Amino acid sequence: MFWVALIMALLALLQVPSLVNRKQWGELAGYALVWTIAAAYALLVAARAPVPRPIEVLRLLLQALYRSLGLEIQI
Repeated sequence: MFWVALIMALLALLQVPSLVNRKQWGELAGYALVWTIAAAYALLVAARAPVPRPIEVLRLLLQALYRSLGLEIQI
């Protein structure tokens, strides 16, 4: 699990300074959101915690979105 955290930290250290130097705040916010989700998921997998497959999470999110729009689409 230590190696996963180290690799995720190195990825952030490589990307974040260039985004800050170029003042790309929107891209930095998007990167931070995706990086946080990916890091949490990777650490949970490395810790052998029971986590759902990403495709199942995506399916549930899309079903909720379709229901909120009043669409009857089964995924």
